[in-house]
Amino acid sequence: MRNIIVEKTSNNTYVVKADTERFGKQEIMFESYCKVECVRYIIRTAVKLYVVTKQECYLAVLLRWMDERKRNQYDENRGRNSFFTSHYGFSMTYVFMAEDGGLYIKCRGCRSSFSVFFNADGTTAKRAPKVKNMRRIGFSYNF
Repeated sequence: MRNIIVEKTSNNTYVVKADTERFGKQEIMFESYCKVECVRYIIRTAVKLYVVTKQECYLAVLLRWMDERKRNQYDENRGRNSFFTSHYGFSMTYVFMAEDGGLYIKCRGCRSSFSVFFNADGTTAKRAPKVKNMRRIGFSYNF
């Protein structure tokens, strides 16, 4: 899934459109009366696709569609890292999978870090389970 957008239709529903190899460009992937459900669908799907393929583009989808509070925190920490290293991002990103299917992303930089936990149902959790109870499934540099 690439170029994901949520649009409001003429009959007051919301649709998730995305480019996929299987269905083509800007095809409707999901429809709901609630925009929040569309965002949850995007997160659920990106979590599943990352677990299967391990492609970093799905991590970018997750970080783009997380809630506003976490997105602001993510941007602040990337800015802090760029102040020290001139790289607007993080140097190391660890990805862990919880037993219930949730995904935990931990980004570390110079004097800055960011972490977020996505539940299996597509919501962002306030607290993640302990990392020692999770399985590491991914790692990347300069994400």
